[in-house]
Amino acid sequence: MPDAAKMIVELAGNSRAYRQNWNIPGNIISGRMFIQLAKAASGTSKSVIPLKKTTIRMIGWFNPVMREMV
Repeated sequence: MPDAAKMIVELAGNSRAYRQNWNIPGNIISGRMFIQLAKAASGTSKSVIPLKKTTIRMIGWFNPVMREMV
């Protein structure tokens, strides 16, 4: 990403930027696009099912990590 590289170089050259959080601009990606990229990277075509809050809460009964997700 040339835009991000230019911004990083500019910030790295400024001493006031050290110990600060940087918000580097980039392209906006949709959820569907992210799923397509993940499928392409993994080489699979498995389906993706969105989980609603209630479902995640029920999974949390058995999995403490999922309990924290709610």
